Amino acid sequence: MRKQIAALFMALTVAAGGLSLTACGGKYSEWEEVKAATCTETGLRRRENRETGEYEQETIPMLGHDFNVNNVCRRCTYTIEPTEGLAYHLVSGGYAVAYGSATATEVVVPAYYEYDKVVAVYAEGFRFTSTPDEEGHGVMAPIVSVWLPDGIATIGERAFCGCEDLTEVTLPQTLTEIGAQAFYECEDLTTVNTPRDLTAIGQSAFEGCSDLRSAPIDGQVNSIGSRAFAECSALTALRMNAAIEALEERVFEGCASLKSVTVGIGVKRIGSYAFHDCSGLKEVILYRTVQSIAVGAFEGCENLTAFRYNGTVDNWNSVSKAFAWDGSYDLIGNYTIHCTDGDLKKPQIPEED
Repeated sequence: MRKQIAALFMALTVAAGGLSLTACGGKYSEWEEVKAATCTETGLRRRENRETGEYEQETIPMLGHDFNVNNVCRRCTYTIEPTEGLAYHLVSGGYAVAYGSATATEVVVPAYYEYDKVVAVYAEGFRFTSTPDEEGHGVMAPIVSVWLPDGIATIGERAFCGCEDLTEVTLPQTLTEIGAQAFYECEDLTTVNTPRDLTAIGQSAFEGCSDLRSAPIDGQVNSIGSRAFAECSALTALRMNAAIEALEERVFEGCASLKSVTVGIGVKRIGSYAFHDCSGLKEVILYRTVQSIAVGAFEGCENLTAFRYNGTVDNWNSVSKAFAWDGSYDLIGNYTIHCTDGDLKKPQIPEED
């Protein structure tokens, strides 16, 4: 009897082909580390699709530094040499740092100060030097670059607001929140990395950063305030993660170099004038998770030729759209909405006799 059962099982296995393989071991193999992540570099892992024999790869987030009280990384022994003259303010959990009496143009912030963690950048902390001018007015801090250590969780409101010479900021992997107007009108800022733990970007956080080339909205970011990247005229492309549910009012207004946008699969609402005057925008990729598009969301996008929509024509027609969501009559564009089951042409306004 046992032999008969075994034979029947073998026959079923052969007949099912790869089914038994999937049922017993799953469609994919276990992840295999190809390259280990380090404090400052991402790693790589892969797994095999047992049905096709092909491998898929996935990035392993960089670890970030793990500093001790002497500002030495426990993993890689990197040692921080902090800028002299910085000011420290006691806050919940440790210290918040500010520019203080420093004179350096390249700022390095320590992970620990007097054996307590540095956990935040002080609100308005790096806008001005501590020495006012002869008339008692604040003097803008001459900062060119800033390096912030892992361990810092928040950057306060207007922390670097108006620092016109600031070109580079290294944000810590532990950063969770960038406050409102934190980098407002830092016109020369070109590069900002996306921290692993970042979840919230405040209102107007990067507004007016006209040289900024990429927006730090990957990873865990789930909240972006209104006008957060308005007038960032050097941005050329945007991709958003699935955690973002809404694009707030005028969030990317005036990003004139923006050519393509992939709206995150989690986005349900596109706010008023979200992409207003993005005059270089040519293509927008939307998922059928979008439920509403507010007034003027794409007004002034005069070169927009295609919406690529991951849904049917009926799905698109069921999206709630405000009057003039794509622009007022005098700024009307000429685009095609490509749905999964057909295309929709932009309605054209009849010419007056």
